[in-house]
Amino acid sequence: MILRQTSCIPGTTCSVFPLEKRKVVKKVISGSIAYFFLVVFFGAFALSLKFFIKDDAAFRAMSGVFFFAAIFAAIMIAYVIIREVCYFRDYFYDLKTDEVVIRKGFISRVELSLAYNKIQNVYVDQDVFDRSLGLYDVHLETAGLFSGIHAHIDGVNAENAAKLRDTLMARTKQSSGQPRAGV
Repeated sequence: MILRQTSCIPGTTCSVFPLEKRKVVKKVISGSIAYFFLVVFFGAFALSLKFFIKDDAAFRAMSGVFFFAAIFAAIMIAYVIIREVCYFRDYFYDLKTDEVVIRKGFISRVELSLAYNKIQNVYVDQDVFDRSLGLYDVHLETAGLFSGIHAHIDGVNAENAAKLRDTLMARTKQSSGQPRAGV
């Protein structure tokens, strides 16, 4: 299976500045880490019953719990992988003439259209996992709370992040010089 953004049609911004496939790896790792620790916890607890407390009945019971925790974790990690691959494939963004359009989501889909004259700030950031994988997120801020949660372009490389930020800032400055509707 080739991992690609199937929603990005040629000529759109996301086809020119595509998301990095490493973003899927980052999301799978960060989404699976809790399940990994769940299995490690139950495994360590079961082993401590066997070797330190020397209670075979409790060890057998905890081994069963460990087995079910491992199965649960495997199912949840498989779900995380499927979710992140689908999220990546369906992710779309485009810088149109007068607005930015972002569509994303797996089960619950979000489509966001932000007029350039409503954008107050554009910035690029990285979290710990992004930094280790060389990924950047481009954030768009507006006066509403909704933009802080959804108005960002996930997982582009440094060069594309800088180009997107500069393009967005230029269009935002250009649109702010024009009279706004209703003013």
